[in-house]
Amino acid sequence: MKRYAEYWKCPADDYVRYGLFEKSLPIEDILDYVPMQYYYCNYYDEQFSGIDIAHWEDKWNEHILLKEKGINTPKVVALVQNGRLCSVGKRITDMKSLLANTLEGERLFIKPTNGNSGNGIFVLNKINGIFKHKEKIITSINDLKIKKHLNYIVQRGLIQRNDLAEINESSLNTLRTIVKYTDGKPHIVAILLRMGRKGCELDNSGQGGISVSIDLSTGLFGDFAGREHGGGIFYEHPDTGYVFKGKGIRDWNDIFGKIQKTVSCINTFKLIGWDLAIGEDSQVYVIEFNMGFGIEHAQTILGGFRRRLEICPKHKGTYK
Repeated sequence: MKRYAEYWKCPADDYVRYGLFEKSLPIEDILDYVPMQYYYCNYYDEQFSGIDIAHWEDKWNEHILLKEKGINTPKVVALVQNGRLCSVGKRITDMKSLLANTLEGERLFIKPTNGNSGNGIFVLNKINGIFKHKEKIITSINDLKIKKHLNYIVQRGLIQRNDLAEINESSLNTLRTIVKYTDGKPHIVAILLRMGRKGCELDNSGQGGISVSIDLSTGLFGDFAGREHGGGIFYEHPDTGYVFKGKGIRDWNDIFGKIQKTVSCINTFKLIGWDLAIGEDSQVYVIEFNMGFGIEHAQTILGGFRRRLEICPKHKGTYK
């Protein structure tokens, strides 16, 4: 702990956070776990200096950029502004017209444009000709606990490919793809699969989801999944019984090529955590991208990121 604190010049809280006292790791592997304090107060600020983060992490602004770049992304069918449902053209509409333009069995995700960790998201399911949210019938936007000081996008749910639905079908299971850009060229640092739990429609770790690593060369999953909030090791999905060892993403070479093409379309930032999904048509779709993608979540599942991201503490010269 003392060496860890001396190296990063900050308290050794993260030595405990990641359970490094229980891991038989060489010291260089231990030092790879970047403390949250150093990451967010030093490295993160350097990466996004001069960038209007609030603007680019706004989900409506993201959607506009993705469409301009011709990137596959679920369709936004409406907006919620000042507590009122609006068409994408910002004309006031109502739940009746939204219902009429939604297919039976389809899901709509109502997301705060500045939200994170899956907080504040409402999911509408059209069942037997009516909208339901957690078994409650919804006939008006006011039937939901929409915060009137926030803006929301209303996005069509994506039908995922069957090999991902097999792991957990209640949630859209996404590939968190961490990309570092050098001189505008993307380098995929890591990919992990995020999965929902217990009938939850969200895969975010903040909503109880679990994650497993993906080998970049083969597409195979790690032997077990993990969880940031509350910890735990899962050799199989705790609700579906899906065993991770020896399994992976089908047709990985094709999918990985599509991922590379997708993440190269936007290269104006230095570091992005992409949330990607594989549709039933085997195309890669961008659900959203994040600058503050959560280094603590990534390191819990994949190990330290110091050498992955080439993070060099200023007082240490070059990293090993």
